[in-house]
Amino acid sequence: MLKVGSKRRRTKAQVKADKEAAAHKDEQDASTLAELAQLRVRVQGLENEANQGKAASSLLSQMISAGHVEQDSEHTIIVHAQSGEHRFGVDAPPENQEGQ
Repeated sequence: MLKVGSKRRRTKAQVKADKEAAAHKDEQDASTLAELAQLRVRVQGLENEANQGKAASSLLSQMISAGHVEQDSEHTIIVHAQSGEHRFGVDAPPENQEGQ
């Protein structure tokens, strides 16, 4: 008669398979943690860029309000300087637009 609650013995093959499965799970966990660490670094970098963008936006807004800068279009501004007007645009080299 079997004892109540007795455990069934595992074969050597079952023990080996369980160890391999555990090792595979450990590798997956390590890979997931490494990916998480990379994502955290990326998020931190994007947060820094967003903060810099907010600061630059605030500064540019103040310069527009003071009349030192004029927004020509959505992607272009004109800086009013003593030497003339200077036009700056997104993805374009600055141009010196003196006399406009």
